[in-house]
Amino acid sequence: MMLYFVLLFLPFVISARTRMVLPTYETFSTRNVNRDSHKVLTVEGKECKFPFRHGGSIHHHCITISFSRSWCSLTHNFDRDFLWGYCAPGNTQPIGERSFL
Repeated sequence: MMLYFVLLFLPFVISARTRMVLPTYETFSTRNVNRDSHKVLTVEGKECKFPFRHGGSIHHHCITISFSRSWCSLTHNFDRDFLWGYCAPGNTQPIGERSFL
């Protein structure tokens, strides 16, 4: 009976231990990165949403696909919503955005 009880609660113990963080380490959160980055705006002053889906691909900055000028989606899913705007000059990529190749 005791073995059954231990095995029943074993996943909770393992799960709790994997989430422990020692006090000397900082916890990294993507929300903190996004909070510190500046917003990319369109020429109309609307906020671009990154990342956004276009043509089945995910984009993390303003693009020139389908247009000669740099543009972005105003929602996270351009394929569904078709809301977009031209990016303001010199402001096409959020701060802290990195390419991982």
